[in-house]
Amino acid sequence: MKNILVTGALGQIGSELTMTLRKRNQGGVVVA
Repeated sequence: MKNILVTGALGQIGSELTMTLRKRNQGGVVVA
């Protein structure tokens, strides 16, 4: 389980990255 903080996630790349990280990191937390 990992906790991931994504900064600058308002753009197209950031939002897609955030969704991909959430799918791959099932047990952790992704904050954007």
